[in-house]
Amino acid sequence: MTARTFNTVRYPLLWIVNQYDSGDAKAIPNKACKKIRRLLKYRDWLEERYKVSYQYELTDYLHEYGLDEPIPDFVGLRVTKTKFRDVKFYRRSWCEVYVDVIMRAYINVYTGDERSPQCRKMYVDYRVRGYYDLYERQSHLFQAFLQYRPEDDLEYEGKTPLDDYLIPVITSDNLEEEAFSCLEEIYPYIFQRSGPLNMKAVANENHLKIMLTGLSPDGMGRKARLYLFEKKGEVLYDKNGKPFTATVPANTILVERRLYYKNLLRALNSMAHEFIHFGKHSLFELAQEMYREELKEHLGISDVNSLPMDAEEQKIIRVMEWQAKRLAPRIQMYTGHVEDKMEELLHKYGWCDKHAMVERVVKELAAYFMVSREAAKYRIQELGYLRTDGDLVFIDDAYIPAYKIPEWLMPFESFDLSRKELFNAFKEDKRLRDLLHTGAFVYCESHLCLNDPLYIEKKNGRLRLTDLAHENMNECCLLFAKHRVLNYDFESGVFQDSIPEQFLKATLSGIPEKKKRWRKFVIDTRNELPANFTDIVAYYIEHFGLSTRIVADTCGLSNGTINRCSTDRNYQPKIPVVAQLTLGLGLVPGLNDHLMHRAGYSLDGNTDEEITFDILLSTMYADTIEKWDEYVRDQGLPSLFRDKKKGVK
Repeated sequence: MTARTFNTVRYPLLWIVNQYDSGDAKAIPNKACKKIRRLLKYRDWLEERYKVSYQYELTDYLHEYGLDEPIPDFVGLRVTKTKFRDVKFYRRSWCEVYVDVIMRAYINVYTGDERSPQCRKMYVDYRVRGYYDLYERQSHLFQAFLQYRPEDDLEYEGKTPLDDYLIPVITSDNLEEEAFSCLEEIYPYIFQRSGPLNMKAVANENHLKIMLTGLSPDGMGRKARLYLFEKKGEVLYDKNGKPFTATVPANTILVERRLYYKNLLRALNSMAHEFIHFGKHSLFELAQEMYREELKEHLGISDVNSLPMDAEEQKIIRVMEWQAKRLAPRIQMYTGHVEDKMEELLHKYGWCDKHAMVERVVKELAAYFMVSREAAKYRIQELGYLRTDGDLVFIDDAYIPAYKIPEWLMPFESFDLSRKELFNAFKEDKRLRDLLHTGAFVYCESHLCLNDPLYIEKKNGRLRLTDLAHENMNECCLLFAKHRVLNYDFESGVFQDSIPEQFLKATLSGIPEKKKRWRKFVIDTRNELPANFTDIVAYYIEHFGLSTRIVADTCGLSNGTINRCSTDRNYQPKIPVVAQLTLGLGLVPGLNDHLMHRAGYSLDGNTDEEITFDILLSTMYADTIEKWDEYVRDQGLPSLFRDKKKGVK
């Protein structure tokens, strides 16, 4: 092997094969490979391990059987060189992979007189077909030699193609087929009767164990974990949150105990997620297990998790998690059963208007299959029954009122914005921040809506969107293009995904015209205001005809705190107190930020607290203290009702 070729090898092990016996090989470390990968590309392993064997086997075949096409006056041939061109993989079973290696043989063909034959140089491509058993580690790679033509490139009938890591090639177009094939393999009994997927029966059928335990000290672990093929030591937690070390048997799915008892539907979805990993990614895991053993044996690397993951490897983990996430609801709600149930429900609720029909159908379908309403909603939309965007939207642990979706709305566009997303967008997008500082929009029902009586009304002291707004969202609400980046963790022998934080990059589209609201009122009022913070508070209370009790009831501050703000020039209130005071005084943008500035705060966005209260003053100035407190606590800040709880007078 030349130095140039040696340096191009990415797989960290090379194999020295006995030229007299292609089955006799020993491994040596590849010293030219500067970076050892955490994940094995099975194609690299196969090529380095069996490259010489393929050369010998194809050469022997051609010498013994000749070419498939007859050659006139053929005398003989000699193979001068062989070259790997391509490798194709297909799934044969949970532990076996079909292998098609496309090789090019360079041949001297001799024709004419045996004593003085004429030599003609040519090349011919062959497909060497066979399979490899990754569980038994047995080679069956040289079962057929077929002359290869690209136009005759036939796949194994009904078998799923695999990539170089032995991960199924699945796209959005064949998700339904892959879900069907997965059910056929792991639980074919589902086709006999409709209803929810029996998780215990699926586990028993595939010799899997389901164990309820603690996966985190506080019991907030939201995912299940699947341990494949090998037992493993793991730190778990008892019911009191105390850690203990246990040996987890092979083929075990660990489920967070509190998740199971508090949110059964999410726990069931997590189990289905791990069943997909078991059914679709067993070949990948078997290859990685083989790789880990070789790293330990030949290079002394016992902890493969200590190796870094490059961008390609991270992408592979994301692909597997995407497949599991998309396929899990499809095996929980098998297409045929959903179609039967939907025929019944559409007939049952056909008399309802669109929003009412969607709500009733989704609720009943979710209860029938024991899945979340969100999963049921997306399932019936995927199957083309109803467009469910805008209905049963679950944000910040609550369903928001239904609204009409414009026909032109793209899948990545949304009028919805969670409290966390609003925080991130306000922090990162200066254009959005400048727009919201005008006070033209209020944050209501998880939307940023124009503060206009046509679109915003107050009922029982709370803001809500009007019916006109719900029917014409593009007129009054900001539209966001959302791009989420999900980060996945990978630990050898464990399938799991982790989303520590959801990132949002929002871009505004179709921004409604800015409204210069209260402009004259704000200018005239600020011209009359004193210069000192304390005098300004006293001025507002007097000129707005307010009492200390009214202000206190509105903003959640104690009477004593309000009196100090309006009389004590030495009192320096903190940001939350000043913000609450603006709410109690009923100040609008232009006045509430002015009072904050006079108190000595500029809200430049240097801290999470400044960003949070800037959002409140800009977009929730007309809301209630209870809504403010929800938002503040959601950002991890102390409750706004601390003042009264302390008994300050």
